[in-house]
Order: sequence, then structure tokens, then C-alpha cells
Amino acid sequence: MAVGEALSAQAGMATPNAPTAPVSFTSTTVAEHWDGTSWQIVPTPNPPGATFSSLNGVSCPGPSLCFAVGDYGTDPNSPFARPLIELWDGTRWSIQPSEDVGNGVLGAVSCSGPLACTAVGGLRASPFGRVLAMRWDGTRWIVQNIPDVEDSTTESQLTDVSCPLRRTCTVVGWSIPLDGSGLSSSSPLVERWFGRVNAWGLQAAPKPAGAESAGLSGVSCPDAPACFAVGWFGIPSIGIGTLAERRVGSSWSVMPTPNPTQPPGSGLSAQLFGVSCPGRRACHAVGTGVGSAGDFIAIVERFDGASWQLESIPTDGLERPTLRDVSCPSRLFCMAVGGSGGFSGGTLAAKWVP
Repeated sequence: MAVGEALSAQAGMATPNAPTAPVSFTSTTVAEHWDGTSWQIVPTPNPPGATFSSLNGVSCPGPSLCFAVGDYGTDPNSPFARPLIELWDGTRWSIQPSEDVGNGVLGAVSCSGPLACTAVGGLRASPFGRVLAMRWDGTRWIVQNIPDVEDSTTESQLTDVSCPLRRTCTVVGWSIPLDGSGLSSSSPLVERWFGRVNAWGLQAAPKPAGAESAGLSGVSCPDAPACFAVGWFGIPSIGIGTLAERRVGSSWSVMPTPNPTQPPGSGLSAQLFGVSCPGRRACHAVGTGVGSAGDFIAIVERFDGASWQLESIPTDGLERPTLRDVSCPSRLFCMAVGGSGGFSGGTLAAKWVP
């Protein structure tokens, strides 16, 4: 779904009708490497026979070890996909064997060390979408048992994961009632892993006051008890706005976040996709929205321990810039990545230093 369509759908507003002609899915994986000075594209393999493939998340426990996750398919006229996992060994990327999960997509991965990684996403099993989690134990990737929303008429999706310790992970996403309302009545979804093989448990995450819909797209846990999650909320009379929530211990609470100035007479249109917190009092979140001139802009927000604040970010006049994720290994350095120009655009990276 295009960004503009996602924003209006989440707010419960009308969206353009889907095309009736078959859609051809063609894409290939891409990876870029930052060497301290510049970005360089690194060759990545594609599964044999794949007509489309993509990498959606990456985690690097060290400079010579990275895991990237995504999905691939072998029919250009069908979105049916399988999970894709690739390994960077310091020299090259290679495809990793994993359990065969049909119609599964991996959207994010987090590694607390070289022997402990968790990847999450969704399993589009008929008739309802289900959550998917896979665990790397240093030898192989295996599918984990992870609880879904108890209502069997609800579709769920996991969008991000953060594992600050080897045996502690938190995943976020959203659940959607299959009553025809779609994202306009969705709810935040949070699950936590406590270290045993299948010891996943659901956690309650609130919607902002007055919101009919909400979802979480990114999560970052600076330590085991504390986590920050970001996403969006929807109020039909207002529009779509940025959302941040914080957990200290076992309880989640909504945090006030700013939104960009909107054109006169228009509804709010903004959302956050990714967040990184090197400490409990230092976070950066990134996303996209509509600015004061009515055009799409990249959004960056910073938490300084007291409040979230909008920050300016240069995009060099790029059309429809969007930041999808951010990583801050310290309080003094962040790297954000995304793209521009919608489906026909290119990659975008931005570096932050104070």
C-alpha cells in the first residue's frame, strides 16, 4: 500500500479503488554499507527462481556479522511469498537455510549477540493473517511458537523487534478486526519473550485518548525493563498522527508527540516507522507526513528524557522522502535510512550528529 493510501485508510477516510488488472511483482534485494565516510552498495544474492525479493530488516551484532531478513516469491503475478534470511560474514552476503514457511514475510530482526537473533513478521495463512517469529541459536533458524490475538476473527502483523539481552525480546505490531473496518479500527499489539523456547506473552498497549485506530511500527529497548515504541493513531475528525509509547517494567503508556504543521483546512497526516534509543533518556524516531505546503516530508523526532520534539532534516529537494528506520549506537551518532519518490524512487540515508 502506498504511503498516502495507508495514511487515509488508517484514518477511516476514502481511498482510491484497487486496480482490477493483475499486478506484476518484480524486485531484487539491495544492501548498502557505511564505512565511516560514505555509503556503498554491496552485492546481495537472490533465491534461485525468485521473480521478486526484498530485504526488510537488518541487525549487526558485529562488523563481520549481520543478518538481513525479508521475503521472496517465484510468481511475478502473485504476492505469495516465503521468508528470506541472508548472512553477512564480513566479506559477502549469502542466503541462509531456514524452516520452510509458506506465505510468510519477515519484516525485522534484532540480534543481542552472534548467537542470539530473533526475526518477526507475518504469516498470511488463509483465512486470517497470523504472526511469525523465528529464532537463531547460533546454528540454525527455527520457527517459534508465539501467541496471537485470541479473537479468531482478527488479523495480526508484527512489524519490529528489539532484543537488548540474549533472553529478552519485545515485538510490536497491530491487530485488525476482520469486520470490514480494516486499519480504521486496528489496535497496538505487543508481545514479550522471557528466554525460554516458547515463552512469549501478550502485553496490553493502550490507544491514545479518543483514537479509533492505532498501530506500532517500531520498537527499541535500551535495557530489559524499558522499551519505546512508535507508530500512528487515527481519529476520523482529525486524521492520522504520530504515536509513541513507553514501557517501564510491565506497563505501557502513551507519550505526547508533535506533528508537522499541516496545510490550512486539511486533516493531520503523519506517522512514525522506526525508533532507536541508546538510553532511557535518548531516542530518535523517523517517519513521514504531509508538511505545511501539502507535500510529503521526512519526519524526525527526538526524545531528550523529558519530551519528544520535531527536528529538521535535509532531503535535498527529493520528491516524497520517507525515512523507514534509524539506528543510534550512541547518544552522539544516528543513521536513518529510507527512500524517495514512492515505488519508482531511490534510496535515502541521513546521518545525525549533535
